[in-house]
Amino acid sequence: MSEILYFETVDRKVFFYTADSIYETVTKIYQLEEKLENTPFARISKTSVANLKKIRSIKPEANSRLCATLVSGEKLIVSRQYLSVIKQKLGVK
Repeated sequence: MSEILYFETVDRKVFFYTADSIYETVTKIYQLEEKLENTPFARISKTSVANLKKIRSIKPEANSRLCATLVSGEKLIVSRQYLSVIKQKLGVK
């Protein structure tokens, strides 16, 4: 699990990404969110659950959105509605 960067739903299929591979899983994104509740993973948008230990930075973007940059350099959109959970898991107020 520590190698997983994030999970993402695309066309009703759920994929998980590592630094060098992409895998498909039959588990739904909401089920993953529940299973990973007490881990470094957090829901960051309607379609994504990210490993917070793999996020290098989160910065504001246009249109009141946030952008998370992963250690791999990949960028993910962070929905503001999930920001409070992310802050709580990161220990930020």
